[in-house]
Amino acid sequence: MWNIKDQYPEKDSFNIDQLRIDKVRIFNTIELYFHNYKDIKQFKTPLRIAPHTIRIDYAYHGVVNFEGDKQDLYLEPDLLKIDRRSLDAGNYIFTDGGYEGITILIKESNRDAELKQFIGNFQGWSNFQHFGNYFFIKSKFIKNLFNDLKSKNIRSSTMFLKLKIAELILYLKSSQAVKDSISANQLLSKDNKILRDIVNYLKNNLDKQISLKALSVKFDVSQTKLKILFKKTYGETIHNYCNNQKMNYAADLLLQTDMKISQIAAGVGYINPSKFTAAFKLNKFSTPRNFRKKFK
Repeated sequence: MWNIKDQYPEKDSFNIDQLRIDKVRIFNTIELYFHNYKDIKQFKTPLRIAPHTIRIDYAYHGVVNFEGDKQDLYLEPDLLKIDRRSLDAGNYIFTDGGYEGITILIKESNRDAELKQFIGNFQGWSNFQHFGNYFFIKSKFIKNLFNDLKSKNIRSSTMFLKLKIAELILYLKSSQAVKDSISANQLLSKDNKILRDIVNYLKNNLDKQISLKALSVKFDVSQTKLKILFKKTYGETIHNYCNNQKMNYAADLLLQTDMKISQIAAGVGYINPSKFTAAFKLNKFSTPRNFRKKFK
């Protein structure tokens, strides 16, 4: 019989490596940890986890390099890591100098009567249809669910938090979670560093037309590997990514400055203003002149 009352979650805060972490217990066997750090480079002290505990991490902002089964891996925004180890990696490197995310700890136990009301029998890791010590998932479902967990309405209600975590566990038990899993080989930190260096290079050189071949030579990676890695990581081709960055930057200049359109065109790598106008219209569904007139 259901006997569930809603209430405001009781938070407990503590410090690790001089970082403040907020903790919320929502079931007898499940705790949530909320991370929001700035100006941080390294996190040496891991969360100490009891045996037979599942750790789930989701990143909103920031990229974290860590060691997993003797592999250098990374956690990036919108990526979910599900981990079975009792003591997680003791050395996290925050490549962006900041991090925002959630850690969920689930004790593997069938004695949580309230959790059973929500999801039925749950034996723990064996229900997830995965082998090894960890797996990764990236999907629209996960992104939407954790965006919900970030909202004030959800975080201020114990009932809503319980429903969302129950929804997450049911998803992780499903065959869809297996389909949405990605290989750890796609998350090797070396490849991640190359991609991040390339993205920074592209952002700092919007006034240039940079070819795939030029990137391949400069960063010492094959064109084929670069195309595959970039598309898997960012969901679009390098050409489309560059074009979107250029048009977004041009849109900012149109609204925030009084620069001539020809100057803005040159600033994003177009010698011919007419070609810039055509590219901008294709991306923003408006000419630069009309865009400025409408939104400035």
